[in-house]
This record gives sequence, structure tokens and C-alpha cells, in this order.
Amino acid sequence: MTVPKAGRAVALAASAVAVAWTVAAQDARALDARTHESPPQESRSQEARSQEARSQEARSQEAPPTFDLATLFDHFPGGGALLLDENRDGVPDRLGATIVLPAEPTGAEQAAAAEVAARLGFETMALDLPLARGVRAGSVAIVVGRRALAQADLSLADFAIDEPAPGEGAVAATTRDDGRWLLVAGGDDDGLLRAARLLAGSLPHVGSLSGPSLVEIADELSRSLTPDSTVQVGVSFRRVVADTTGPVRLSGTLRYQPSAEEAVDRAFARLADTAAARLAGPASAPDSLDLRFPQVASIALSHDGRQVVLPTLADPLPPGPVPARPGAGGKDALDLSNVFTTDGLLGGSHIPDRIDALLVPDDGSAEALELAARLGLESTGLTVPLVKRPIQIDAPAREPRWCWSEPSQPTAPECRPTP
Repeated sequence: MTVPKAGRAVALAASAVAVAWTVAAQDARALDARTHESPPQESRSQEARSQEARSQEARSQEAPPTFDLATLFDHFPGGGALLLDENRDGVPDRLGATIVLPAEPTGAEQAAAAEVAARLGFETMALDLPLARGVRAGSVAIVVGRRALAQADLSLADFAIDEPAPGEGAVAATTRDDGRWLLVAGGDDDGLLRAARLLAGSLPHVGSLSGPSLVEIADELSRSLTPDSTVQVGVSFRRVVADTTGPVRLSGTLRYQPSAEEAVDRAFARLADTAAARLAGPASAPDSLDLRFPQVASIALSHDGRQVVLPTLADPLPPGPVPARPGAGGKDALDLSNVFTTDGLLGGSHIPDRIDALLVPDDGSAEALELAARLGLESTGLTVPLVKRPIQIDAPAREPRWCWSEPSQPTAPECRPTP
């Protein structure tokens, strides 16, 4: 069924401003969930503005259209196509994505898919339930977990990524046979959930919402690599890898006009020199203070069969306490008539701005995806992780008061109202 987002006029206004969702981490290296606006640049040269415009144009001129992690949630032409604007009112009103899972998903695979489903629901004004499953022509297929690659007739090589290490998670995009594919994978269950929460809770920002966006990183790289006003250079990001250390590793490709190949070769050589200087020791190259991005460990750029890995010299995220999730208060009026209101599973004042619930799916379950997507749709704020496995709940008092679980574990102590 199609579920319209409640309060369309309110949501339209909310879509015109920066609606923040909170990223809550699971381990001691919690991702900073606070949203920070980038400080305005007080002065920018005309040349810098021209180069930025050229990089934007380069992103839009590539054929076939790029599938770029920086624009995954853009619904305009040239965006990621995860979201569609069918009535052309400037607001996404349909999903253009399907979820691909193994035939018998594990609890971790189900939890990862539910995290992604919540973000999809959050980003649109309406969605069809149940969510589309499997591979469908014309839709972006979101492949959740390495085991699901067989369902899509794909392999890790199609995404140009190696086998993730234990604890490591990767989000990767690729195109094949006129289709778009998005992979969420990990070296183990923890890595898979790390990748899903990176996609659900921060992308197109890196690490957290306080980190730089991929668009900002691509534009700065483009300005650095553009030799003069006659050349257009663009950067597309296809892969992001996260591990337990905090800062992520990015991989991208360069796009440029064929006539500018020689100029881009020179710019690429300068980038390689900077990378070599940083790897050799303390950065001492003249431009060593440029191209450093918080929460980014390294950027690998490919060009004409070559690759340069640029260390950004980012400091690891400092350890810190994991804040308690909102929603620990009582919900004495909760019943089936108000489940998707602030008297039920949502929180806030007149407009729900958070989700006061935690989902705990069982192995092989499917319902968590639909519930996660509906909760994301109904709220103007989203806390990630929204979904946890029972073994991940070690402090029930820090979780939301209301918890949904599978019938196979109706008496799980983690899913009872906390004191």
C-alpha cells in the first residue's frame, strides 16, 4: 500500500531546511551525531567559483550518467535515483530502489537492511509497502551483505573492492547492463552493520553529519586538480570503507574532457607528489595543508589506469561515552490508534522529530524492513542505529522504553519496558 507522509505542508517546509538526523554509535568510538553547518566562506575568488561551477557541470555531463555516492539521495536528474519525484513538485514522493537480501537472511543482514529501509523512508514523502525486493529493471538494487551478491549475479569484483576485513564495512556503487547497484557489505556481522549505519546515518557526509560531505570533498579536489579555466575536472566517489578506527577511506575516479588529458596528467602527478611527501613523513609539500578532511583517513583517486592514494592525515576519532538514546520516557497512552504519533513510537512535540523505539529482528524475519521504513517516513528525525540484535543490547536502561521484537523471542528481557 502507498503511505503518504503525514502533514504534507509541514513536511514540504521541513524539506526546504536542513532536517538533521542523529547518528548514535554502538561502540566507544561513537560517531558525533551533532549537525554542524560548515562555516561560510567569507571570500572566494572568481576563479574558485568558476572552477566549482565547472566541476558541477562535469558531474552532470558524463554519459552514461554517473552513479556517485555524493548524490545518492538527490532526486533531481543526474542524482542517485534512490528517490523519485513523480509529480515534479521538487519533493521526492516515491522510492526508486529495491532491497536485495539472501533467500534466508541472518539477523545481521536483516538488521542492516532495516537500517537502510529507515533512511529510505525518512528521505521520501510517500512510499509503497511492502518495500520492493529483488532485482527490478529501472530500479537501483541495494544489495545487503556479501551473500546477497549471488541473488544479483554480481561479485565483489564488480564493485572493485577486496574482501572486507573483520570489522570493516563498505558501501560501493557500480553500474552494469544499464542498471545501478549499491552494495552494503562487511567482513563480518559487525562490519556489515557498520556499513549499513554509515549509509543510513551519515552519507553523503563521511563519518557523521559533522564531517565534510562528499560533494564538498569532490569540489575541493576538483579545484586542486583543475590546472586552468579551460579544463573541466570532476570527481566521482564509488566506494567508502569504514572500520573500527573511525576515519573512513574513500575511492573515486576522475572525469575530464578528452582534450584536457595532458593537463590532467600534470595535475595528477602533483597529487602523487603530495601523497609521496605525506607517506615519507611529516607533510612538507607546499600544498600539504590542503586536501585534509576530518574523519577521512585517505582518498584513492583513479585516472587512466593509475591510482594515487592520498593520506589526509586525519586524526582518529577520540573515544567518548555513548549517549543514551531518546525515548526512555513512559508512553501510557500507546495503542494501535496512535502508534505512529508522539503518543506512540515517535517522539517530539506536535511534529514528530525522533523515533522512540528500537527494533530487534530475528533471523530470517522480513517485517522489520517495513516497520523501519514506515517509522522513517513518519518522523522528521532519525536516530541510527534504529535496529539492534539481542546480543548487542548490553545496557537496556540506555535504550528506548519501547522495543519491538519477533514472536520467537517474546520474553526477551531486552525488549521489556526498561525501569
